[in-house]
Amino acid sequence: MTGAAAEGVVDASVFASIIVKDGFHDRARGILERRRGGLITPELAYVEVASALWRHSFVLRRIPERAYYAIAPSVGRLISSSVSEVCGARGMLEKVLGNAMKLGISPYDSVYVSLAMERGCGLLSFDGELKAKLGGRVPDGFWLD
Repeated sequence: MTGAAAEGVVDASVFASIIVKDGFHDRARGILERRRGGLITPELAYVEVASALWRHSFVLRRIPERAYYAIAPSVGRLISSSVSEVCGARGMLEKVLGNAMKLGISPYDSVYVSLAMERGCGLLSFDGELKAKLGGRVPDGFWLD
């Protein structure tokens, strides 16, 4: 999977912060507005952001059900309008699984990490747990959080 040079891979945590309006909301908006054009994300982001919205509504009860249905259609629009490319993971499954084991991260996280490594670009993420797990095992400048 090769394509035009990308400035960064955006993981679901950035989009989810905007959708659920958490403590990173303003930073996430700023990141996406400043970096228009060179951002990519895997298709997986759509489902992960939808899952975050569902969790904040159904499990945490932070977002009322009525608001959930009003916000839900904006998930796809936000992601699609923020990136220049949406990538499938099927062609990189072997890399994803290998990096998951080698780096000690979930295959979900490995999709984002592997895509950024493959494209030689940064990973835009608010996932502090992922960053801690990776430690110094990723190139300098890999993170923006």
